[in-house]
Amino acid sequence: MKKKITILGGGLGSITTAMKLSEPQYQDKFDITIYQMGWRLGGKGASGRNLKKQSRIEEHGLHLWFGCYDHAFDVMKKCYTENNRPLTKPLATWQQAFKPHNFYVLTGQIENEWHKWEFDFPPNKQEPGLGGLQLSLWEKVVALSRFTLEVFKQHQNELKSKQKTRRKKQQKSVLRRTLRVYRKRRMRHMNFRQDTYHFFKHKVLNNIENEAWSTLLKQLIDFFERPIKTHKNIKTKGLIILLQAFQTQSNKLNKNWWGTNIDLYKAWVMANLAVTHLLGFFKDEIFDKGLQSINEYDYKEWLKKHGASDEVVNSPPINSIYSAFFSHHNSFEAGTAINLMMETILRYKGAFYYRMQAGMGDVVFTPMYEVLKKRGVKFKFFHKVEKLVMSQDQKTIERIEGGVQVNLKNSQKEYQPLVNIKDLPCWPSMPLYEQIVEGEELEAQNINLESAWTPWKNAASFSLQKGVDYDHLILGISLDALRGICADIIKAKSNWQQMMDKMLAVPTQATQLWFKPDVAGLGWRFWQKPPAFLSTYTDDPINTWADMSDLIIREEWTGEHSPNHIAYYC
Repeated sequence: MKKKITILGGGLGSITTAMKLSEPQYQDKFDITIYQMGWRLGGKGASGRNLKKQSRIEEHGLHLWFGCYDHAFDVMKKCYTENNRPLTKPLATWQQAFKPHNFYVLTGQIENEWHKWEFDFPPNKQEPGLGGLQLSLWEKVVALSRFTLEVFKQHQNELKSKQKTRRKKQQKSVLRRTLRVYRKRRMRHMNFRQDTYHFFKHKVLNNIENEAWSTLLKQLIDFFERPIKTHKNIKTKGLIILLQAFQTQSNKLNKNWWGTNIDLYKAWVMANLAVTHLLGFFKDEIFDKGLQSINEYDYKEWLKKHGASDEVVNSPPINSIYSAFFSHHNSFEAGTAINLMMETILRYKGAFYYRMQAGMGDVVFTPMYEVLKKRGVKFKFFHKVEKLVMSQDQKTIERIEGGVQVNLKNSQKEYQPLVNIKDLPCWPSMPLYEQIVEGEELEAQNINLESAWTPWKNAASFSLQKGVDYDHLILGISLDALRGICADIIKAKSNWQQMMDKMLAVPTQATQLWFKPDVAGLGWRFWQKPPAFLSTYTDDPINTWADMSDLIIREEWTGEHSPNHIAYYC
């Protein structure tokens, strides 16, 4: 007999779990039912089509998939293959649904003026998904150092094109001598000769436009790439001295030095970030202890611990990590942040990131829903979970209580959630009222059945009993909603209480605007580049912008009101 599995919530975690548990090898083992409040799947990733306004796509924010999302792409590739949408239909394959992009822009301020910091990541021949090359922590540091050098040299070259630089043979000679002594003595403690130290302090670091900085960074990379049996045998004291000398002097080069020269500032930030991370890795013995060993520190706190200046700690590259994962006002574990940064920058496949060619609901949750339906998974829309009741011994959930939000008209009592927009099955932004007994009233009152604060009264109640209605329960409802649903569990279980105290939900806000002018007409300086997204701009809450004009063809605009640019703000 099949085990009955009840999944509460229809967000990405729940649906991915259902995808796994309904695979062919489990068809004879599990009978799966998903309970979802409202009329659609997706949670924070849900999107809808506004059927009253040109079927425009309305998202819950900006959704982009980085090229390192191996598991996510693996699920979607299998899903699109199994769904087998006819090739004459739009977005029939995952390659049509996810388009590769590599242009990314950060912003920052110098002397109260905003400047743009563009990155054009090189594509590669890999395919996103599971498999492929796995890098050790040591190899990631090598690759990250090389990436830093390339970005540093890019801005250094921009700087050279703007101002003449004088190269002195004496400077090069003394720098080579410094590095030769450093390499000869390997990682043993060393004493700088007075003239070498004087040059290092006053010449190298005060002339970022010459080759000294990039030469120093390249020598560090050469050291990391030397074949070694184990990094545990490396004597790091000499390396730390050199890095600290570099950092100490470069930290003195503040905004009074770079002034309004953006390229000088960018190159300085990249060099300092590389040196600070290397210092921290060696001083905290991260190669031996692992990145998790520094998770007691906030990422910015950890950078300051190892000598980074305020300008570096609050620079666009660091702020973008907090911004991308909505951690502006919360602590971000240092080890986790560094690992995410390295995975995103170093392990992307094909492209740095991918854009969905319709709403996330259309591209991700529609094919997943269609596949799950074919596999026999049942969906209970308009079912709002209100309480989980523990057993008397407090070891299991013996009952689920909730409300049925509406009555359905059809005899099967099964809601059909999708609509067809330009031959693409999509989720509407409001319920399909014609299928609901109370549809006219819901529409007249503009009721939002996805809101926890809706004044709407449930049409009925439901109760699920363990051992009768379900054998196994999967709780996929997002964290903040559990404060009410699981109030008794939180009160009785200290580990649940600790989880709720420590794990903070981050409220998000999004805005979409449709413009008549295109991005060039609106003044975007990179209008000849592919559509971009821009981060770390201005202050919360709206600090991210994306040009989503490539989605216009998926909407039903006609005549003089057809837009030429769609802007997403998040």
